[in-house]
Amino acid sequence: MEVANEKGKPKKQTISLVKYIGQTLVTVVPMISAMGVVIAYAMQLDRSKSVLMVIYFILSGILVGIFASLKNYIRFLKPIYSMQQKIFLVAQGDLTQRVKVSEKSEIAELGRSFNHMMNNFGTIITKLREMSKVWVASSEELSASSEEVTASNSSVADYTTQMASDAQEQARNQQQLLVMVREIENAAQMIAERATSVSHEAIGSEKHSGDGLAKLLIIVNTMEETNESVTNSMRTIEDLAEQSNRIGTITETIAQVARQTNLLALNAAIEAARAGEHGKGFAVVADEIRKLAENVASSTQEVAVITTLIQESIGHSVQGMMQTDSKVKESVRSIQEAQETLTTIANSTQEVSRDISDIAASSEQMLSSIEEINQYVDRVRQVSEEAVFKTETIRESTVEVTATMQSVAATAQTLAHSANQIQDVVEQFKVETRPLMELKPTVNA
Repeated sequence: MEVANEKGKPKKQTISLVKYIGQTLVTVVPMISAMGVVIAYAMQLDRSKSVLMVIYFILSGILVGIFASLKNYIRFLKPIYSMQQKIFLVAQGDLTQRVKVSEKSEIAELGRSFNHMMNNFGTIITKLREMSKVWVASSEELSASSEEVTASNSSVADYTTQMASDAQEQARNQQQLLVMVREIENAAQMIAERATSVSHEAIGSEKHSGDGLAKLLIIVNTMEETNESVTNSMRTIEDLAEQSNRIGTITETIAQVARQTNLLALNAAIEAARAGEHGKGFAVVADEIRKLAENVASSTQEVAVITTLIQESIGHSVQGMMQTDSKVKESVRSIQEAQETLTTIANSTQEVSRDISDIAASSEQMLSSIEEINQYVDRVRQVSEEAVFKTETIRESTVEVTATMQSVAATAQTLAHSANQIQDVVEQFKVETRPLMELKPTVNA
């Protein structure tokens, strides 16, 4: 039989059966011999009888010692040495070791308790092994899932970053559009002021033409003054022609701005369609801007037509004034013709006055429309700025979620490593699957 030495390696048992009997006899025989001597002395036996009695006691002691030693060795020492060997193997990781239990042995309860403990240890190690496998699998799944979520969040972060960049670009475009609309508003205000001024001048020209026509019948000697008045009228009409040309130029500029505004509204509608649900409100605003731009374009065309009519009327007036000036210089006999010419001028001036009044009214209406466009563009700019803020908030939240998932992935990897270590430790044990047994110690009667 073998036991473990100090280095954990098995060695031969030092106490054998013979040695154990010898140690027992060394203790028992002297005691029995002494008892025989004492009894012989007490009985006052002679020397020969005393020697025989002592020899009898010695032989009896030897027989009793051998019998008791043999019985104790079989009942106690042998099972203890066997259990010691089992415990050594258990210490080496072999949990399948069991002790053979004999009902006649006084240490049977100890053996049953040892077997019960080994069964429970085996069950615990088996369950721990299964749980470690589950931990490893779960940790790997958690790590893989967290990595997938991290990758998805990275994609979302990139997308939101792009959205934020696009929204900022859109906000800058809206700011530029707002500046352009304000420039259009200033130009329209200038057109309205110029139209009002021209209207006043036309009214003055009409009054002067009427006065000239009334005085033409009674003033023959003042032809030079009339000629000077006609010359002044020609200058005024030339100024009107120049103002009319400027109105035409401004009208063309407004038409170009309206076309650009319509194009910007179309681009804004396309960007709103790309934005999906977040761009519905912006799409409505873009559509309103497009409608206003179309209205501005239509009004501009009307102004252009009116301006063309004014230029044609002014051209006629210039021709008439030139004819009047020529006839005044020729002779008095041209007074009738000059009267007719002045009448034509008066009528033309009235038409010009009405046309200019229409231009002024159209300019006021266009100014009002541009103010509404300005308000809509400002609202769109506010919506764009709010969209930029919300997109930036989403991007920051996505970055935080990505960082959290990266931390979860690192924790999952650490957990998987720990589970692998536990599994490696558990795999060192050799177990035998048995159900858990309830420990029921027996009481010797």
